[in-house]
Amino acid sequence: MSLHRLCLRLAAIVALTNNGQSPWPTAAEDRVFDGRIEPIESMVSQDAPFPIILVETPVHENGLTGQKIDGKHFVDLVFDIGLGLRSEGEGSAFTIALPQTDSELDTALDLIEHQLHRALARSEVFQKVCLGLVSVSSVLAPPEDNQRAAIRYVRYQVQILRDSGVCRGVPQNLQPLLAALDTNPAFAERAGMIRAAFDEDAAATDGIAAMLDRKWARETAEILGYSGLSGPVTWPADIRAVIDHPAGVADSPEGGLAPEGSVPGGPAS
Repeated sequence: MSLHRLCLRLAAIVALTNNGQSPWPTAAEDRVFDGRIEPIESMVSQDAPFPIILVETPVHENGLTGQKIDGKHFVDLVFDIGLGLRSEGEGSAFTIALPQTDSELDTALDLIEHQLHRALARSEVFQKVCLGLVSVSSVLAPPEDNQRAAIRYVRYQVQILRDSGVCRGVPQNLQPLLAALDTNPAFAERAGMIRAAFDEDAAATDGIAAMLDRKWARETAEILGYSGLSGPVTWPADIRAVIDHPAGVADSPEGGLAPEGSVPGGPAS
């Protein structure tokens, strides 16, 4: 797990939902998720297409610090902007049908993308986590059988801090994000887990911290004159908690809005 990549997704959700409160920055309102689409029977009607945004980070290059790691370092932050229709299934199940696009739906997708760019650019929380913007691209879902689903994929290629081999406290640039998450009941628990992960090596000596961060063998650190290497090296705690909140679950290579006919009302596929 990359803590900085996780924080990038959460910062994007905070920016696109105004931290879960109105006024909403985009027409998707609070329908912004990072893996699982929550039940939305009470959110939308069956009569008109509703906007939805999925936030993913499918590619992360050179995300760890270390003496041998060089070259480009970036994260692909991908937004799946879709327009769906809710339809009832058997029992309490539901599905999200993805209609074929037309001129009006294309216009709606473009307007939502415009709102997305504005929200991210004006969010102090997001700008502190995103240290640099490498490129931006936007494409419609590929056509199938001469039909195209009402989905647009927006990709931000961004730079964030590399994850260190030792965690001795929350980096300063992430403090505004965690402060925002503390005030959002849907994310307060996750903010606590992120702080705990960053503090796992708080008791490590400077020597052990340098050894872990630079990926040195203990003998190498001793030759270079570092002391305090005899203490125990602590390893991250085994996190077994399953978080159930509107932002969903961790992203996966198969995540996102599929251009096929419909998506089940559970995990996106």
